[in-house]
Amino acid sequence: MFEDIVTRENFYDAYRKTQKGKSKFKVDAIVFASNESINIEALRQELLSGIYSPSGYVEFSVFEPKERVIYAPRYRDKIVQHAINNVLRDFYEPKFIFDSYACIRGKGNLRAVSRARDFMQSASRIYSDPWIVKADVQKFFYSIDRRVLKEIVKRKIGCQRTTDLLFLIMDSTPTEKGLPLGNLTSQLMANVLMNEIDQYIKRRLGVRFYIRYADDLMMIVDGKAQASDILGCIRSFGRDVIHLTFPDRKCFIRPLRSKQGLEFLGYRIMPSRIGLTSSSRSRIIRRLAIYDRKISDGSISKDKVIESLVSWYSYASVARCEKFVKEACSRTRNIRFSESKFIVRSL
Repeated sequence: MFEDIVTRENFYDAYRKTQKGKSKFKVDAIVFASNESINIEALRQELLSGIYSPSGYVEFSVFEPKERVIYAPRYRDKIVQHAINNVLRDFYEPKFIFDSYACIRGKGNLRAVSRARDFMQSASRIYSDPWIVKADVQKFFYSIDRRVLKEIVKRKIGCQRTTDLLFLIMDSTPTEKGLPLGNLTSQLMANVLMNEIDQYIKRRLGVRFYIRYADDLMMIVDGKAQASDILGCIRSFGRDVIHLTFPDRKCFIRPLRSKQGLEFLGYRIMPSRIGLTSSSRSRIIRRLAIYDRKISDGSISKDKVIESLVSWYSYASVARCEKFVKEACSRTRNIRFSESKFIVRSL
């Protein structure tokens, strides 16, 4: 496995992937690209000789939908992580359950939301008294116990040099516990850890309608008693086996046929329709107001505004929210929405 990670072809592919993002315009990326062949080979040789060490992180915070601390790796470390991910995702993804949707090729939040609605429709027909079980981990990435994760990794990966490299990156985390939210390998390792609870819920508890997106778990079972028992089992498994906490405020059971529906990944899902949650609506209204001010004072370009809004709408459009978006844009001076397109007034 390690031999596959350090091939020249894999390293060049990893390098090309880092060149697709905005990070390629940063100073360390430009310096690396100025002599890319020599720098790629030198980095590859560091891994082969065992002297490679992560170069530290750039720390910053993001605030939407909530504050999160991001530890972004240095450019050369991103190349290494892409090289690892290229190989390990082929190894791990076939081992995951079908209904795991975060950071997996061909999946994503839109597929998860559509699947959740399909499950609600099916459960309504099959179960006499369908109940939703919802569970979410407390500060997921920051609370991951690396000792537990390492034992899980060692059970599947028999290549010592690969596990040594993975553990080196894990332990480069600036904090005593958890994984850096900015690491590409953190996303894969989070799925590796949560696959333990996926398998428990599907194989041991026998839950038919179950979806996981990162640390967000949603399932539908027959009856209130079963829903309560399964939520208790999940919380016990989290506490005792994978050392993760499912707090009261992030867990609930609810009748599927209640008018509240299910809030999942920024949507309010009902068996018959998908809508945006009130918090998702509030966020886009705030974002439009900010962009409107920046357009007026010239501190943001028209193209950047459109790029951001189009990206958001590709996420939100599954909720059929055209009317809401059009009305929200009409409250601004400079932004309009027509025929699924954003139009920004040129100053």
